[in-house]
Amino acid sequence: WTACHDTFPEAKVRDKVFTALKRTFQGAVEAARQATNDQQVTQVKLFLKTWLENSMGRAWSSLGGEAGVLDEGTVAALFHRLCAPFGQDNPFSCIPDDIMDGLGLPPAR
Repeated sequence: WTACHDTFPEAKVRDKVFTALKRTFQGAVEAARQATNDQQVTQVKLFLKTWLENSMGRAWSSLGGEAGVLDEGTVAALFHRLCAPFGQDNPFSCIPDDIMDGLGLPPAR
């Protein structure tokens, strides 16, 4: 919630983005866990790609495609906050531990 709040000042947008993130999270987790490639880096990339595409597609649709609300920079800032909500020095992340399995946080870029 905090990542959405910090990224989107307008309540309507924030609520719709948060709902989209919440509803698509588990599907992204399951897709990453079912990946046939054993490499954690591949699973992390698959999780983030699936979650980003599904959640932002849903959010964009629910917002009626409002121009400029979900631009590349805003979405990148949101996912950076989700991946490292307490900064790069804190190991907490939205990425499930079993998918990351000791890899550490994704790079800030």
